[in-house]
Amino acid sequence: YLSVAFITFANGGDNIGIYVPFFSTLNNNQLVITVVTFFIMVAVWCLIGYRLARVRYVSETLEKYDRWVIPIVFIGLGFYIMAKNGTIQTLLNFI
Repeated sequence: YLSVAFITFANGGDNIGIYVPFFSTLNNNQLVITVVTFFIMVAVWCLIGYRLARVRYVSETLEKYDRWVIPIVFIGLGFYIMAKNGTIQTLLNFI
């Protein structure tokens, strides 16, 4: 449990960088729905991850490609959030 807690703490900067801009665009109703959905989906993802990690072929394949998949997902999510918030347009107008 401590190793998971330390990894979660070490990755906290990514979470702050992604979730703060996203949550700042939501009104109160959207925020409640998003937080409830977030908690439910975290539980679902943990369950899926646990089940997948027990399948040897799947875990070996994920370990082989995790160095590429994780950065691509974070970069894509960052671009999506910046596009939705108008950040990219603002930067292009500034240049």
